[in-house]
Amino acid sequence: MVMARTRKPAPIKTNITWYPPKCWITHIAHCFQKSFAHQKIPPWANNAKWTDMMLGKKETKRSDGIFGKIAKEMYLYVDHEFMRDQVWWMYDEEQYSVLGGENIWRIYAVVEVENNWSTIQTEINQLFHLRASLRIGVFYPPSSITIEDARDSVERSIPKHSRQVDDEFLMILIPENDSMPRYFKLKSGDPIMDPIMEELDNPVSICDCYYCR
Repeated sequence: MVMARTRKPAPIKTNITWYPPKCWITHIAHCFQKSFAHQKIPPWANNAKWTDMMLGKKETKRSDGIFGKIAKEMYLYVDHEFMRDQVWWMYDEEQYSVLGGENIWRIYAVVEVENNWSTIQTEINQLFHLRASLRIGVFYPPSSITIEDARDSVERSIPKHSRQVDDEFLMILIPENDSMPRYFKLKSGDPIMDPIMEELDNPVSICDCYYCR
């Protein structure tokens, strides 16, 4: 998705050659696992602490949590203008010159962290209505729900009418029982097929992209 800003700021020059990850799903899961392993796990019912850990504190504009740091390591800006918890984006310098001085930004990833399991269907629906290279969802199944049931609930909640064949979706489930993250990716975004969330084997050891070497 490419959006034009309404104002005309000076062109942004990053002076870097930007490399997207070889595989967004693998890279994000890998980085999340490494960061999560060094976190002090808050009490399960303390939603504010969990949100601060994932996204960052309000006074830092939600940019210093696990996800904000992952984005910054890839030289991506973090934003909230699209009513999701985080949007990762970068200025498109080539488009700037083509359009005669208007800064254009390209969205690469959208992050949604939802503490309330009862609203999971709404959150998934909203997440899939915003176009991006990657969608990331972090959800917390209560002890009354198994991981398998949680996965099935998410699969059923993915809307067919807003899916594309090349959609990528990383889901991280952190269950109340042990607070250990489980990682799943969307096997296919094809709207003709029923969505299948496939569990990743070992995210901490499978990423070999530019940022993880």
